[in-house]
Amino acid sequence: MIYHYFFYKTDTDYSKVNFIIDIKHIYICKMKLQAIIRETVEPKQGDLPQSIIVEFVGDKQKQHFEVLFYDFDPYQHKIRKWDTWELTIKWKSDIFIDPKTQVKSYFTYLVCTKAIPVYQMQK
Repeated sequence: MIYHYFFYKTDTDYSKVNFIIDIKHIYICKMKLQAIIRETVEPKQGDLPQSIIVEFVGDKQKQHFEVLFYDFDPYQHKIRKWDTWELTIKWKSDIFIDPKTQVKSYFTYLVCTKAIPVYQMQK
């Protein structure tokens, strides 16, 4: 199974760029993975998507990944720290092109579209 969270940024310092244009979104892969919730899930704040930090079951390196939720509220569905959930994950890629240099930067996100509890701690 592939479940890596890739992040790539060019040497360009985007804090000095006034604006970035030509944003493209690419959805490439859909996977069902079991994940252990590693940090407390907070209520939604503002218009930004919610996110949770997970460790995928079977990952020998025990890496932690951020998973975004656009249409699914993990707090409302009682996703809690230490629970295990089966997450349906899509990869979402944003391509940013610097209008001055035409240099591309690629950002890949894990987006959860569906979650089913596997094991929940007693409350």
